[in-house]
Amino acid sequence: LKSKNRPIPVGQYYVSQLLEFLKGDGLWNYFRDIGFQQIDSTSAANRVTWFRYRFQSTMSRNLPSYDALTIYNQWEEIVNSIHSNAPASVGTSSFTVSSLWTRMWTEITMVRGIIFGIVTSSVIAFLSLILFVGNVIVPLWAIVSIICSMGVLLGLFWLFGWGLGCIEAIAISIMVGLSCDYVLHMSDAYNEAKRGFTANGDPQEERYKAIRISLRRMGVSILGGGLTTTFASCILVLATILIFSRFGLIVACTIT
Repeated sequence: LKSKNRPIPVGQYYVSQLLEFLKGDGLWNYFRDIGFQQIDSTSAANRVTWFRYRFQSTMSRNLPSYDALTIYNQWEEIVNSIHSNAPASVGTSSFTVSSLWTRMWTEITMVRGIIFGIVTSSVIAFLSLILFVGNVIVPLWAIVSIICSMGVLLGLFWLFGWGLGCIEAIAISIMVGLSCDYVLHMSDAYNEAKRGFTANGDPQEERYKAIRISLRRMGVSILGGGLTTTFASCILVLATILIFSRFGLIVACTIT
């Protein structure tokens, strides 16, 4: 307004003067930043109901979700300070909008679901092993193996400098099931091999024999499945699309 040498609209002529200002040369684009209220479709606007400010920010649109959350909380503090100093007639309806916030909350929700996915998959795998194997010791060791695999995978994320984003959350949910697969097969093969021994033998020697038998029966199939899955995932690593390349690397690291 000052650059156009026009007075600040005030009082009962506020809306009419504001509309006149917006109809000026090169100012029509500001119409989408202000909302007006009409009594009916034939009357002129008589009240401003909302407006928005647009800011240019230096933050990257590719920020990891939890880094973006820190900036989001800073903006919320600014909005809350505006609310505390605003007139009662304005209320506390101000808020910030950004395409980054949408992606941020989506990724945060998925990351928080990782823990639920890991716990749920581990519990289901544990109960399934108890049902098929018939004892508790083997399922416990199987779950320890699955948890260690997930721990190594999360450690690789840190080693690669990755944040827990959308791609990593999806991959972890799938990798829990993939980690269970081989463990379940080997546990069942070990238990079946151990059932063929008599109760009078040396327990330690029988465990060694059961391991060798289970490796002969199931080891070749599991090794072949692991190799083919690893080679297939290595092809994905060569992709230029980020979700494919990262997913392929995650699968290869999990299998190996």
